Amino acid sequence: MDTSSFLKKCCFLPAKTNGQKFPALAGISTNELGDFAVYSDDQAAEFSLNRHLAKALCGSYEYHKLIPDHDDKIANADEKGSWWHGDGFWSFDPDFPKNKKVGDALISITADCPSVVISSINQSFISVIHSGWRGTEKRIIPKAINLAIGQGIDSSQLLVGLFPGICGQCYEVGPEFEKIFPGYVENDCLDLRSVIMDQITGCGINAEQIFTLDYCSLESQKEGQFLFQSVRRNKSKERNAVFIARQLI
Repeated sequence: MDTSSFLKKCCFLPAKTNGQKFPALAGISTNELGDFAVYSDDQAAEFSLNRHLAKALCGSYEYHKLIPDHDDKIANADEKGSWWHGDGFWSFDPDFPKNKKVGDALISITADCPSVVISSINQSFISVIHSGWRGTEKRIIPKAINLAIGQGIDSSQLLVGLFPGICGQCYEVGPEFEKIFPGYVENDCLDLRSVIMDQITGCGINAEQIFTLDYCSLESQKEGQFLFQSVRRNKSKERNAVFIARQLI
């Protein structure tokens, strides 16, 4: 497997109009790269994908991967193994970049749920969060941001990336969601990404600190092929990978 070609089959956070880039390597795999589902039919292939993605990101085959529980559990990735049941990983290295140890890749999987990554400007703190509606209701993103602040990082030094999920025009929900997310349901559809954006800015993160990749996991296509997996589209059991890793500049 050609590790060098891996990142060409992923989508990354776009730079700001002023040229500012997200400091860490953070992206989402497209369907062209393969199935990252932990319980895939071919677990050997999934294991190989994880390792080669990690190698392409940070020069090591080591990674920490979330098996989403659709809750608000967040763990220090450096204290976990390759797989962990939960919805958030964080890693803090106060000596980065001076020690030149990038650490391991942090990976989550998704097929309609939005994902968020967080990085301090100097990349000492990085995090990946799976934020489905249950995790969003429990405010998992503010919880992760506050974890970073708890490490002594000022909110002005944090950058946040929001990755594709099902869009607000496609995410059909029942009437009970109007009580769970008041003001975010229109024509029986929930705009979950807007909920997440408002939670991020509510933590003192301004718009210039937020990077977004604006696709819909259900509808977005490239050259007639769907870019991402979607449970809503075809009950897919396959998953895309959302990832973050430190990089030396």
